[in-house]
Formats: sequence, structure tokens, C-alpha cells
Amino acid sequence: MQTVNIVRHIDTNVIEFINGVGQFVDLNDDFFTIDIATPEWELPTDGFAKSYLEGVTVEIELPEGLTVRQSKLNGTAGNYSIEV
Repeated sequence: MQTVNIVRHIDTNVIEFINGVGQFVDLNDDFFTIDIATPEWELPTDGFAKSYLEGVTVEIELPEGLTVRQSKLNGTAGNYSIEV
């Protein structure tokens, strides 16, 4: 198991971004990011939009075949699973 930060689409649960370092922080009322992000991470310059994206920090086993923008993080706090 490892602790990872996952940004998922609120309506579809599709994983938009995943990494294992840093913490989610609010940029303002509408956007969030990861506190130690660098330009090499190629995150959105304005941050992730809270209107349709959610940041989740979870301890989980990452399955083989996990693909950003295709795999899904399903469930709620304490009961997450990844669908590849």
C-alpha cells in the first residue's frame, strides 16, 4: 500500500492526475493544486477546478494497468478502489 494524491472527475470518477508526494492546497475558492508542484509536473497553471474535479489523498495498492484519464477511482473515504 502507498499513499497517493489522486485528482478525479467528480461525475465520472476518471483519474485526471496521480502522484505520491505533496498535499492538496486551495489556490482560491474555485481552484486547488499540490503544494510542492513544479513546472515539470505540467499541472494546469490555474490549478484544478473544484467545480468538476476532486482531490483525494488515499492509501491504496496501485493496480497494474492503471492509466491516467482512463482508470477510475471509485468509492468514498475509507472505501476506495481503482478500476483499470
